Amino acid sequence: EADVLVVNDWEAVGFGHDTDAEREYAAAIAETLLERKLNRHNRNRQEVR
Repeated sequence: EADVLVVNDWEAVGFGHDTDAEREYAAAIAETLLERKLNRHNRNRQEVR
């Protein structure tokens, strides 16, 4: 599941950015959002146990 999210985020990042700098900036944001998503997911899993 996580792999699919990563691919989708990176694909989304690839569109609509003219320069490498913009792409890198967008990629950094996507990475941060993905990390938050995964951290939240992992925390939720631990609480369930």
